[in-house]
Amino acid sequence: MNGTLFSSEGALLFVIFGVVALGLWLQRFKVFKTLGPALTVIVTDIVLSNLKVVPTSSATYDAVSNYCVPLSVSICLLSLDLHQMRKLTKEPVISLISAVCCVCLVALVFGVVFAGKIDEGWKVSGMFVGTYTGDSSNLTAIAVGLNAAKTTIASANAADYVVGIPTMILMFAVPAIYKGSKKLKRLWPYDMPQEELAGEGDHEELMASKEWSIQEMACLLAIGFGTVYCPSREMVTLLVREGFEERTLLRQWRQAWPEEKLFAVTYAGAFDVPMRDGAALSTDVYLPAGGEKVPAVLVRTPYGKEGGREVYYRYVQRGYAVVIQDVRGRNKSGGEWVPNYYEVEDGDDTLNWIAAQPWSSGSVGMVGGSYLGYVQWAAAASGNPHLKALISVVCAGSAFVDVPRRGGSLNSGMLAWAFSVSQKTFKPELMERDDWQEVLRIRPLSDIPKKALG
Repeated sequence: MNGTLFSSEGALLFVIFGVVALGLWLQRFKVFKTLGPALTVIVTDIVLSNLKVVPTSSATYDAVSNYCVPLSVSICLLSLDLHQMRKLTKEPVISLISAVCCVCLVALVFGVVFAGKIDEGWKVSGMFVGTYTGDSSNLTAIAVGLNAAKTTIASANAADYVVGIPTMILMFAVPAIYKGSKKLKRLWPYDMPQEELAGEGDHEELMASKEWSIQEMACLLAIGFGTVYCPSREMVTLLVREGFEERTLLRQWRQAWPEEKLFAVTYAGAFDVPMRDGAALSTDVYLPAGGEKVPAVLVRTPYGKEGGREVYYRYVQRGYAVVIQDVRGRNKSGGEWVPNYYEVEDGDDTLNWIAAQPWSSGSVGMVGGSYLGYVQWAAAASGNPHLKALISVVCAGSAFVDVPRRGGSLNSGMLAWAFSVSQKTFKPELMERDDWQEVLRIRPLSDIPKKALG
């Protein structure tokens, strides 16, 4: 989103952590302690976005959410005192079960009535089970688990605070109103003295706030990241403190492959690989040290071959050559960029070039996701004998059925992607805007690039 004070990834991360730190620091003041840190942070974020300090949506927010929601759930579960819960008598247990059942029943009725009338209605119902058995963080955690759209999550959170804050104020006010009203006491004469509410003996409240040391927080964070969110598209990554390797999955890995040999990574250079029509595609080659003929892993990308290349070093370390290529017309490659059009022939020519290199054993596999997955199937369609394996992740379906049109209608998600690859180099920021509804109304369709991109 353009026109905000902060928009880069680094700046947004700084603002996010700064707002969280501010929310925690403000808890020393009574008014903010009443709101709680979560609500304080949310209100601050709403103010910042409306003042155009930060954008309302960003890929950075999505990445942070993907990591932080599972992490926060794991920390919440790790902090539960199961021993105290086991000591509960049947009355509070029945109360808890009754409350959960009531909330689920209300959510079910809500879903039956409204699910067909609003987008992702059943998901909204599930999200409200979260917010009324916990708070907004529960709502967001359930929303992520249900894979709800960002607009749905934002709308549900807004509705939560529009309805929830007055409800919460009323709930806090009711005991005081009840205590001072003789009429209400006649209607509901049941009461519990403070002694009964406090219980017997010296004990900690079940849901009391806990004091965490820096070491305890670090351990929870480490366990949360290690157990909840480590996988990415093509691998699993573990951050391990030196000396703690034997306490992680690395021990099982070493037991399974005790003789595993790792090779040093050598950059063999950038090459202009010729295609059958004379176009030259820019290609980087990385080789394992040793000088032997090796099989190759081919990556063909429209997003710039230099970005994220370190991810593929693990193949080189295990004895494979890695070949990363800018597809036709993208980044440093020549030719005209026409998505999907040349990928069968260009993939075939690249495979033949790899097989002809002095370091090549003649066998090639391909890896990658999204467009990097599509080009694998295109190369396979050429029938090239050197292509032995594909690892195609989150790849789009048929170019005749799924993209760029589905059932004859333009797939709106493809339009955002088309904006990001509309220039010679990848521009992901062109996907982030808050006027997509206006863009989709532009007619004729041929005017969209001119009016939306300038």
